[in-house]
Amino acid sequence: MNEKNRNLLVRIGSSLVALPLVLLLIWKGGYLTAALLAGACAVCVGEYYVITQKKLTPIAWVGIAVAAGLPLLPVARPTDAF
Repeated sequence: MNEKNRNLLVRIGSSLVALPLVLLLIWKGGYLTAALLAGACAVCVGEYYVITQKKLTPIAWVGIAVAAGLPLLPVARPTDAF
């Protein structure tokens, strides 16, 4: 088994573990789904900053925090969401 196949097996294994958890969080809704989306947003924005800026500056951390906070707003104040 070479390194490429081992990496594929790790990805498949982690997806088999993560997929039921993600589906459960989406099914439950509310704060759990918002927390899942907040984490995903923070990871995506952080990765974008690393790709484009090659490092995380203080303002990048602010952007990551804002991106993580946005999915929580509709759950925190549902009447003001629209």
